[in-house]
Amino acid sequence: MFRKIKMLSLMSVILVSCSKNSNNLKPNLEPGKESEAKQPTTNFLSVTDIHFNPYSLCEKEETAGLDSSTSKCAAMMQELIQTSGDQWEKVFEKYMGQEKAATVGEHTNYSLFRLFLNQLENVAKSQNVEFVFLLGDFLVYNFENKFASYSKLSDPQSLETFTKNTFSFISESISRKLGKNIEIYPVLGNTDSYVSNYNFDNPLSTNLYRDLSLIWGKNNVQLTQSSSFITGGGYYSIKLSKKNLTLLALNTTMFAREVRSNQSIDVDSYAQKQLDWLS
Repeated sequence: MFRKIKMLSLMSVILVSCSKNSNNLKPNLEPGKESEAKQPTTNFLSVTDIHFNPYSLCEKEETAGLDSSTSKCAAMMQELIQTSGDQWEKVFEKYMGQEKAATVGEHTNYSLFRLFLNQLENVAKSQNVEFVFLLGDFLVYNFENKFASYSKLSDPQSLETFTKNTFSFISESISRKLGKNIEIYPVLGNTDSYVSNYNFDNPLSTNLYRDLSLIWGKNNVQLTQSSSFITGGGYYSIKLSKKNLTLLALNTTMFAREVRSNQSIDVDSYAQKQLDWLS
């Protein structure tokens, strides 16, 4: 159901144009009045599969056979755990500011993420972009296992806090590059969970949807106010403020064959609720 894109394609920014007047819906106009049908074109960006990897330094040191207890990884992880996500850039610059950008077959390390942000800013400005879609999969695969391995912490609360800060770092970084005049509309991917890949976090007991509505809502207050986003499991409906358009954002993880829930809830019933809401 999900087609994963290789690194060079995955980090590319796709520019798409949409117009109120489709080529298949041209109005009948009197000769000489064709210009009246022209409408301003709205440009938006679609970004997918960032898969940010905050553990790239740890993985390299592990491959080199260094002692994890005395490595730079241990010091970096301790600082990240003790720092809020909106301040993580300072930590990454300190420990990974000189690392080479990840390449094909590798997840997005800090250096590649930094290059992506610069490209995002350049394209958004040069193409007069009005809003951006972030189509999920913000976290590296097996995020929770890597956290346990490199932090030496195994309690769910520590994992949840670190995951929340990772979401915050990614969101804050993108928001700063795009500025306050460009609205951002994120959706969840199958790696975006407080538990594990393909986990559907229980809306009745998890903080995931509430936390993301607040993190993502810093750039778009409508996300914070969307009751469907907070209680329904990560899907929402929003009227775009700059255009007469309505955005429907789905959480398709619950439709995947691999979906599961660590809270042993009936995922199918929540999937049906989402379809009923969509209908």
